[in-house]
Amino acid sequence: MVKNGCKMSSSAITKIQTIFITAIMIVAAVAGASWYYLSTSTSQNRVKLTFWSMDTDTASMNSFNTIARSFEASYPVNITVVPVDWGVAQTKVLAAVQAGNPPDVSVAGMGWALLYMKMGALVDLDQVVQDIGGTSQFLSPSMLYENQWNGHMWGITYVSYPNILLYRKDWLATKNLTVPTTWAEFENVCQALTGNGRYAYAQPVADMNGHKAIWCWMMTDNATIFDKDNNVAFDTARTVETFDWLSNIMKNYSPPGIASYGFSEDDLAFKNGQVGIIWGYGEMLTDYAKNFPNLMPNVGVMDFPMKTQLGGQIGNENLVAFNTSDPERIKYSRMFIEFILKPENIVGTYLKNGVLEAAFPSLKSLSTSSEYSTLTAASPWNSTINYIATQIMPHETTMSMAFQGNLYAGQIEGNGILQKVMEHILVDDWTAQKAVTDGQDIFKTLVASG
Repeated sequence: MVKNGCKMSSSAITKIQTIFITAIMIVAAVAGASWYYLSTSTSQNRVKLTFWSMDTDTASMNSFNTIARSFEASYPVNITVVPVDWGVAQTKVLAAVQAGNPPDVSVAGMGWALLYMKMGALVDLDQVVQDIGGTSQFLSPSMLYENQWNGHMWGITYVSYPNILLYRKDWLATKNLTVPTTWAEFENVCQALTGNGRYAYAQPVADMNGHKAIWCWMMTDNATIFDKDNNVAFDTARTVETFDWLSNIMKNYSPPGIASYGFSEDDLAFKNGQVGIIWGYGEMLTDYAKNFPNLMPNVGVMDFPMKTQLGGQIGNENLVAFNTSDPERIKYSRMFIEFILKPENIVGTYLKNGVLEAAFPSLKSLSTSSEYSTLTAASPWNSTINYIATQIMPHETTMSMAFQGNLYAGQIEGNGILQKVMEHILVDDWTAQKAVTDGQDIFKTLVASG
């Protein structure tokens, strides 16, 4: 190369090129420092979390993924949201814990948090509870019963699913019947509605919802599993009375094969006009509004008729953080749970995207938020939501936790003990007393096994 009439050596050219390229790299590095940091953080240094969601429907999965992406935008974290069906969830979680590779954060059913805590699998969420305003923020004692033990919070309820009875208004109107409020009135209504290929009542027995429906009726007669001192108190006159009465209702006024019914059969029987009253959740209201508009005007909601007291079962969905022995993962797991509980996420995203009529906010800060007021006002079931929240939800309790928390609710649910008691009566033709006595022995064995 000739420069100013002089020929430059190849070594000189190489030096100039090196200096020039180095200068460009320095300028680019300075100008693009933030880009370089974010790029490195995104691909290499981000903490990886796994979140297991048992709400596997499309709307819920989309909601949790949206919330996860929003969290990732603010923190150096990548979150994988994994759908896990409720029917196998507890088994999969226990297997993952035993294998030493649990998820970082997971949805947990009622009583599951204390079950996992007993195994030493969880980290507490005390600071998260403090950050959201303390335990006084929870709308129901049941939310404390199933997550609090030895002064620590091991799970946090994010939404609750009150159990309800749905009924056909037109069926009752045709027979000039009023909504029953007592067992005697309910039985009279069942008798009047049954006939000509129609049946009055259906509830799940065979699937994991079976124990919930049974607990609803147990509570209306002040029957329980554990007493106020957490001793097994299942084999009592009230428990026998409840199982005897309820099994007779199903034998006389439910479709044939009711013992094999799960939630889907329960729902289908109502939709196709075979059954006039069913146990269920508010999510069925969402389904009717979207997919069965002709049925919707004829659907009503009632409280569980009482024998000695108002009662029912409330299903709380909880969030737990597992002990992965990694301080960074644990830190961000707790932060992610707190993030989910923000009104713009749990109300503005999760509830808004499809489960409004089914799920009720767990915290006062959520139920009184402007996001929730706006959302419920736009629902076609606005008055029904208010009725459930004010007239049904306050007196419902979590299964087996009528007075306080216990360490066995998760196993009671997972083993389907209440369903087995009812199945012995409906299928094996046992007396209610024999079936309840057998159930008492099962509960005692469970407690004795620790």
